[in-house]
Amino acid sequence: MSSEIFMWDKTRIMLERLEDEIDNFGGVPFYKGKHIINRDSNVLGGICLGEHARGAIYVDPNSPYLEKLTNLVIEKSTENGRVSKRGILRVVYETVKNTFPQTDMKELQEIFRSYNAINDEEISLDIFIENGVGVCVQHALTSAAILEKLKEKGIVRGTARVNRNKSFKDGTNYGHAWCRYTNSAGQVFILDSALGYLGRIEDSVDSEWNYFRPDE
Repeated sequence: MSSEIFMWDKTRIMLERLEDEIDNFGGVPFYKGKHIINRDSNVLGGICLGEHARGAIYVDPNSPYLEKLTNLVIEKSTENGRVSKRGILRVVYETVKNTFPQTDMKELQEIFRSYNAINDEEISLDIFIENGVGVCVQHALTSAAILEKLKEKGIVRGTARVNRNKSFKDGTNYGHAWCRYTNSAGQVFILDSALGYLGRIEDSVDSEWNYFRPDE
């Protein structure tokens, strides 16, 4: 990881690319009536756009798929009739990992094409969940959405966000996204079921990716 250069400009480039199609309300960027998901925003009700043109992934706050996954997490975390917060992040991590058994980019691109979502057209996250196909961004969005739903239900009190950056190594650009969860005590945890890391951010220094924000 030390030989790589990490850049946090994916959202900035996207905003510049779509400048003429984005509206701003109170400093919040909107695309076709939905807030644009960034590292400081909620994911439910938002839309996730790429640095380069691809499908614009919408996270439906009323999604039956996300509700089902959230209820599954609650069920697996219930002991003696009570939901235990202990280990609930691992349950979310494992649930999301099992939701997307297919990680092949060709299958992912086929879904985008079959729904005509290749040039920033909207496509629901539900479609990827239904098909069991997803890479890092689908993993990250689903993890954060479940945690937001758990917060709505009063089960957790922390804040989930989707973070993303890119690395340059040996002349190649690699982009990545993950879920960052800050609990009510201010401790930061990373849920990255795509690359296989779950834990405190400070323990991730030897992991496959650099999750630290530039100001950390």
